[in-house]
Amino acid sequence: MNSKDKIQIHIDKGKFYFSSKKYEEAIKEFKNALSNDKDNAEVLYSLAVSYETNSDYDLAKEAYQKVLLIEPEHELARSHLEKMLEK
Repeated sequence: MNSKDKIQIHIDKGKFYFSSKKYEEAIKEFKNALSNDKDNAEVLYSLAVSYETNSDYDLAKEAYQKVLLIEPEHELARSHLEKMLEK
């Protein structure tokens, strides 16, 4: 199994845990995916949403900012970050 397949398994597990409302497990899986592909904007975005949903707002903001550094046109990350900064 190549590293791309391993990353995808972590992403799929993360999405499954997120949809099951198991946010800590989702965060762990997204972090595992990032350990092999740290500049993956979509995985970072999923991690940020997981942090935000789990009320880890500082970590969520940091992750959204990283997404925007990698992909400045990422509208969902921008919109989430702007809403969080308004609070």
